[in-house]
Amino acid sequence: QQRLVTFSLLYAAIRDSLRAYENQQETIKELSGMLNPQRARKDPILRIELRQREGAMLRKILIPDLTDDELRVDLPSPKCRGNLTETDQLVINNYELLLKNVDELSIDEKLALFDYLQESVYFLVCSSNDASIARNMVMGQGKGKNNEPIDDFKGLVCFRAILSENEQEEVFQKWDELVSLDMVGRDNVAAACQLLASAQLRKKVKKNDEIDIMEEWLKTQLEVKYENGKDFYYKVVDPACRILARFRGDTIDAATFEGANVNDSLQRSISMRLAFLRAASGVPTSKEIEIAVLHQLVQGLPAETLENCLKQLEVVALYMMLIKPSPAKRHRLVFDLLDSFDAKKPEPSLVREMITQNEFVQMRKALDIGSFGSNVPGKKIASAILERLSAHELCERFQSSMPQCAHMQLEHILPKKAEGEYWTRHWSDADLRMVWTHRLGNLAPLNQRANVKASNKSFSSKKDLYKESPYPLTSSLQKYDVWDPEAVENRHKEILHSSYEV
Repeated sequence: QQRLVTFSLLYAAIRDSLRAYENQQETIKELSGMLNPQRARKDPILRIELRQREGAMLRKILIPDLTDDELRVDLPSPKCRGNLTETDQLVINNYELLLKNVDELSIDEKLALFDYLQESVYFLVCSSNDASIARNMVMGQGKGKNNEPIDDFKGLVCFRAILSENEQEEVFQKWDELVSLDMVGRDNVAAACQLLASAQLRKKVKKNDEIDIMEEWLKTQLEVKYENGKDFYYKVVDPACRILARFRGDTIDAATFEGANVNDSLQRSISMRLAFLRAASGVPTSKEIEIAVLHQLVQGLPAETLENCLKQLEVVALYMMLIKPSPAKRHRLVFDLLDSFDAKKPEPSLVREMITQNEFVQMRKALDIGSFGSNVPGKKIASAILERLSAHELCERFQSSMPQCAHMQLEHILPKKAEGEYWTRHWSDADLRMVWTHRLGNLAPLNQRANVKASNKSFSSKKDLYKESPYPLTSSLQKYDVWDPEAVENRHKEILHSSYEV
């Protein structure tokens, strides 16, 4: 398409350059006819046009509205081009460059160039039914490398799946508006389409296969459920992208769920479960859980049903984070769970059919002895668990939700570098320090500012900071007089017990 446009601009440049010669009217007429054939009893047509919203400059150049004494097309000056579309600006710049080069040729060279273009230049056009073949051909020529799978999918939805040009333009515009929204953005649009395609086809989206999976998804949806690409966009793509953005941005509210009245207790329960699943989707070994979360959120389920589904997803997410199964097994777990949900079976016993008793034992052991505070993935897991337990305690004791802390960090109560008189007195055994420093019992969620203040200070100096924390698991540290091996072991047991219960 780019080459056809450039070729047409080159013909226009030759035509307009020949206007300076009085004896070239027949050649100018020939060139004009090639670009803009005249037809009897009908309006003239253009050989090639761009889409209406960004083809104004190309049309103006190829069909110039000139008076008898005008030789050149009146185009916007460089200072006035800022409001034009990027496409219109490129068209003008390329035309002016071509015209400048043609103007430098003699009349004989211009005519020779025109004859050469007519007689020796050909275009080979391959219109393949298989989009992947077309993409491979283009990529093989070094073109389209900046195109991402979501761009190709947008083209499939807006153009291949819609026949009406007006509807094509409408959906194309709406898609661009969706991407431009701060709350949504391009990444969420791409992720939502891939996640839903994976969920509904029950297929893992592999690298370089994204567009093929999404294309298959679109095809199956149009065959069984939706009238065309416009219907598919408004009923599937747009709402899914908005819901995913709200899930990732922690702005899911009662309006998401079916039913006018969702009681506060149920709303808090759903919110804290979604918060845990949001954190789990950011851990490499449990990121696949987002497939199931989005699939359930877009269903428009009653709040009670959604809550039951989320309970099962939490257990599976925790299993993934602690046991670290292979990607194939993680996908299989998610797809089996979705099959059960679609069959209307979100019972508590469901997960126990998927995770063996031995694996549950392994999960408990991982919670007990895991050195979560020693690396970034471990800290993400510990943060998710401790925040979830704090949210549960808030809901149970105070009937309130967890406050949002944008800069939450994980505090090592016994510092990683336990220096100073207090720590050497209570933790003289280096082996014990190594055992407990990074385990759950020694970790506490804390906002970034408080964490910086706490640093390597003594426990007695840090207790006031803990007391002000909105996290119950952190504020409850004030009940300890000292932080020694006995205290950390007792707290560790409390956390494990709460984890099993929740």
